[in-house]
Amino acid sequence: MSALPPSSPAPIAYSIPDAARAVGMGIEAFRRHLTSGDITRRYPNSTPIVTHSDLVEWADSLPVDKPLPK
Repeated sequence: MSALPPSSPAPIAYSIPDAARAVGMGIEAFRRHLTSGDITRRYPNSTPIVTHSDLVEWADSLPVDKPLPK
């Protein structure tokens, strides 16, 4: 029986493109959520990041039901 390889720790923050990938969205759709203030971006320097906890908080706030067609 072989042991499972050690997993790397989850990131605590993501670049904008990596955050979009982490939640399975395209970059433009993700940027719309940033611009609208739905997702918080932080600036440790001139490059914005999104923390893992902010992504989880945003994802947990999304509706659980699929929107009805208009």
